[in-house]
Amino acid sequence: MMAARRHQSGFSLLEVLVAFAIMALALGILYQAVGGSVRGVAGAVRDTRAVLLAQSVLALYDRVPPEGLGRAAPRRMVLPGS
Repeated sequence: MMAARRHQSGFSLLEVLVAFAIMALALGILYQAVGGSVRGVAGAVRDTRAVLLAQSVLALYDRVPPEGLGRAAPRRMVLPGS
């Protein structure tokens, strides 16, 4: 008589390795997507700061009289908010 086969529950080593490879691939794609969006946000913040600085310099330009500041002018320009 043949011995009865025992049914074992669980996953085989091959199934675990395939699942691990799929998970590693998905995490790699997610990491690249998140990294790209973080770089995009950092660039947008940098650009926004540059625009705000340019706007504040242009706003100060209207306050300078046509003949210039003269000798009483401060040697260093202080921008609002800095």
